[in-house]
Amino acid sequence: MVISPLEHPNKATGDPWATQPRYANAMAATGAGLIALWALHHHIVAPLLPRHRSSSSRRATALARWLSSRTIGFPSLFSRTKSESSPVRPSTVALGVLLLMSIFFLVPFTVATFAIMPYYRTLSVYGSPPLALRSGFMALGTMPFLYATSAKVSYLNALTGVKTETWLVWHAWGGRFCLFLASVHTIPFIYQALQEGGTAQLAHVFQSDNIYTTGILSFVALFLLVLPSGRFIRERWYALWLTLHIPVALIFLTAMWVHCENILTSWRFMYAATFFYLLNIALRLARMLQNSDFLMNTTAELSVYPVAAYRPSASASSSTSSGGALTRIVVPTMARWQPGQHVYIRLLPSLPKRRSGAQASATSYSLLAFIRFWIQSAAHSHPFTIVSLPPEDRHAPLGHMVLLARATEKQSRWTSRLAHWVRLGSSAASVADDGSVPSVQWTVIVDGPFGSTSTPTMLDAIRTGPSPLSLADPSPTAVHKRHLAALQARSPLARHDGGVLFICGGSGITYALGLLLELVWARSKAEGLTIVQGMEGEKMKKGTGDGWPGKVRFVWTVRDESHIAWAEDQLRMAAELAVGSKSGPQWLEIVVHVTGAPAVPQLDSAVDAETGSKSEKERSAAVEAAAAAAEEAVMPILGRSSSSSSSSSSLDGTSTRQPPWQIRHGERMDAALVLREFVSSADGCHVGLVVCGPHSLADDASRAAEAVQMDIVRGRGRGLGVSAGLEELEVFREDFGW
Repeated sequence: MVISPLEHPNKATGDPWATQPRYANAMAATGAGLIALWALHHHIVAPLLPRHRSSSSRRATALARWLSSRTIGFPSLFSRTKSESSPVRPSTVALGVLLLMSIFFLVPFTVATFAIMPYYRTLSVYGSPPLALRSGFMALGTMPFLYATSAKVSYLNALTGVKTETWLVWHAWGGRFCLFLASVHTIPFIYQALQEGGTAQLAHVFQSDNIYTTGILSFVALFLLVLPSGRFIRERWYALWLTLHIPVALIFLTAMWVHCENILTSWRFMYAATFFYLLNIALRLARMLQNSDFLMNTTAELSVYPVAAYRPSASASSSTSSGGALTRIVVPTMARWQPGQHVYIRLLPSLPKRRSGAQASATSYSLLAFIRFWIQSAAHSHPFTIVSLPPEDRHAPLGHMVLLARATEKQSRWTSRLAHWVRLGSSAASVADDGSVPSVQWTVIVDGPFGSTSTPTMLDAIRTGPSPLSLADPSPTAVHKRHLAALQARSPLARHDGGVLFICGGSGITYALGLLLELVWARSKAEGLTIVQGMEGEKMKKGTGDGWPGKVRFVWTVRDESHIAWAEDQLRMAAELAVGSKSGPQWLEIVVHVTGAPAVPQLDSAVDAETGSKSEKERSAAVEAAAAAAEEAVMPILGRSSSSSSSSSSLDGTSTRQPPWQIRHGERMDAALVLREFVSSADGCHVGLVVCGPHSLADDASRAAEAVQMDIVRGRGRGLGVSAGLEELEVFREDFGW
């Protein structure tokens, strides 16, 4: 039982018991005020800023972006388990986020916790320790903010323009600060009981009132929420972590209701936290039911394409692919998505039919293995980036969402088992014999889409298009401008007149494909409208009209040349749209870096087969020729165009068209050099950078972008080689792992 000091006065403390809710009020007001400031800037201030701003304004923007991308690493608790095959990446936080958290939360509230003396009352019968009360109410004040920022369907994203992944970072570090305050709240009770009567007194105190029991339960639940939420556990056991995180959060919330006992104004904050918790659940369920059409059993088509289908060169045909098959998932959905967004899906696989006769062995399987795969597919949410474009007609009743799942070398991975069971369930008799693609239809539940590269504001018409007053203007010029503005608004990359650079690695290309296709499609469509109207044709031809990117460069790094099959269809589609436009194929440049050396025939066997019983001199010459050929095969191909490669196949192996990309073998991409070269040749002042792929590649590209941002801050934009002077570098990076 918590005893009020009003019953047993203790004038020594300068922090009265009745005034403790002010700390929770201050904590909650700080979080609400921070959200309100962001919302005000996003909806009111940012849209009214002029397109070409002053030098100081551009430097301030570049500094803010540098702070938001510059990360600080923290030592991992699991650093001793680091190995070559499974490196441990330290937990990181953006410098800007850390500064804001320190200024608004960590420093002022930590100082307020320990600044007021004394920490304890003379005896525990006079009331709870003031130090414990202060820190407890501060921890209570963080709860509405923590539950509000935990949503994947984030209303905060629409309200503030800050992407959901950033709010989840605030959620994670806010939880750590809450655990710190909860620890400061718990320790004084234990310490004072031990000082007054040892362990016997401690046991008596904690058995005397259920407020202590529920307090310990709340603290343990909070500890289980915070400690396993580090990067090490999330990256390796994400499904397990998420499965435990949600029910433990409910246990924590329930235990806190009982623990607070409506002391002073404590339940006000519990009402707010519960409201946000229920709102998050309701919004996510509503979106899931709406987009999946779950009551009508949405059916997705899954097809498996062999990676080996793409063999653009003889050397590659003899190489062994380091990856597995590619599973293509097509989901008919009523959802509306943006390029670069991702979804979580749950699959309900159908039991494969066993075949008889000669195909019996090929279709045999273990029922227990299928049950294990079914549970893993249905019980866990699996994230996928959307590759396809949204429907051109925003009012179309149905769109087709395309997802790609690459099977890894490890057969224990879910994506490998997915490809295996799709093959087993396929109606195709034999893929090897008739060349058909294995495909099945399974029920799917779609959760999402999540993430956003751009968030609309209330004043979007002022920033991106003509005034609403001009909508009544029926003149061809006004209608044409409205159509162009609508097309530019579709792509978040359209406003970067200096150009857009894509840096991708491996299967991370799925994030960039949607952005690339949307940009190229909108650019081609706008150019067609301009030609029809006969306006600004020369500007559009040069790529500088109305702020469209002057050029686009797409750089992709893969280990094996056969991996190009993952995105071959989408890259060809983008290239065809670019070639069909007046800007010409030079507007879009696609470069593929193949870091793994192509397979080369064994020198000994090749020489023996070609030389036979020739003389020693002839054999020596043949060995040198074979060695030279092998060396040439693994050397970087710097000036060679894509036409030097032989024809390629599409996913189903039927196409023989020349690939519209350049292939550079054995050459690892230097992200900093690629970015500097692109920026130095840009024609405009605003450049966009899209980064996705392995952490090492994404971190290298982000560090290169940070260096450019700092050059802009220091006023060195013209020194980068841009004729007009670089004013802005905007970075788009995919953030998975939440």
